[in-house]
Amino acid sequence: MVKALDMYNNWLEYVALLFMILAFFTMQMNWLLTGSKVMVYLTIFLAGMIVGRIFYKIKDGKTRFRWSVISLAFLIGFIIAPHYGSRLMLIIIYALGAYASYYIHEKGYLKTVSY
Repeated sequence: MVKALDMYNNWLEYVALLFMILAFFTMQMNWLLTGSKVMVYLTIFLAGMIVGRIFYKIKDGKTRFRWSVISLAFLIGFIIAPHYGSRLMLIIIYALGAYASYYIHEKGYLKTVSY
């Protein structure tokens, strides 16, 4: 049996790769449709805000590590192909979005409801 293609044990790598590809295509479509540096920065900020909410909801350390790997792969997918803006600014804006969302949820300014 081939162990490298074992989806049950290696799901994290496959999901991270999927998110990296998704971010890459999001960046390409953003460039193709808008061609605006502002939209690139807004997209990365909103992606960071989603990550901040996920980290707020997750309390388990093992699960938080898995989501860290997935979010890092997503960030790498964004950084691979920027046509506008600097890669350092993308990282900073992504981190600021994640921190802002985590802070907003932690202070109770924004309540989330789980169904």
